[in-house]
Amino acid sequence: MEQQAVDALVAAERAFAAMAVERGIRASFLAQFATDGLVFEPAPVRVHETWTARPAPADPTALKLERAPAAATVAASGEMGFTTGPFTLTDRTGTRPPQHGIYTSVWRKNALGVWQVVLDAGVLTNAAIEAAALLSAPKLHGTASKPNFPQMLSPAEIERSIRNSSPEAFASWLAADARWYRNGNAPILLREPVATAFRASWRSASLSHTGGGGSATGDFAYTYGTLSTEGAARSAGHYVNLWSRDEYGVWKIAAAIWL
Repeated sequence: MEQQAVDALVAAERAFAAMAVERGIRASFLAQFATDGLVFEPAPVRVHETWTARPAPADPTALKLERAPAAATVAASGEMGFTTGPFTLTDRTGTRPPQHGIYTSVWRKNALGVWQVVLDAGVLTNAAIEAAALLSAPKLHGTASKPNFPQMLSPAEIERSIRNSSPEAFASWLAADARWYRNGNAPILLREPVATAFRASWRSASLSHTGGGGSATGDFAYTYGTLSTEGAARSAGHYVNLWSRDEYGVWKIAAAIWL
């Protein structure tokens, strides 16, 4: 059943990608996003509210978005999951070179059982990324019958505790198979390489939690908000975290996406 659920989510993602090529980015996002779905530009906006208020492009397919899932995971409850993979954005008018990056989409089934996007965030990379380089999706430890997890800090509570945290303290919340996506950089995979990159990039970090959601079985969650770091220079932006439980039931960051 688990693989069937993942296959169904991957099929929804591929249909979304095909529509983006055939009908354009605007049409595909408005068709596939939930009414409360967010896209990061880099600040989060609600697609249906914000995009419908903008004039439609004269040529809806002038920008060609190609994307394909490299990894996908579905919660044990079967109603929430995520996909991630490389994308290429091509200007068909030829006025600018293609852009490459990695997208991450959180999906949720609606009342009719149809997969819809509730959050989408993409980072640009300095070169094209091969799907095989992103490894498999993290394993979730939930069960369909009940959450069966001890009462521990929630993802929101963890994020509220990350204030002026050192790279080592932040890295303690990473899953063993964590990944770090950030603009202008290649993805970094697995906890130790990510922790090493943290130490080389900044001295302290703070998160300001805005919102998120989670699966009915409590084995998968997503959060988003704003972040700031201190190091050689101060930087600020937005983040999305994807969360999974470890074998002890402790919430860990499976993917950290920094915009």
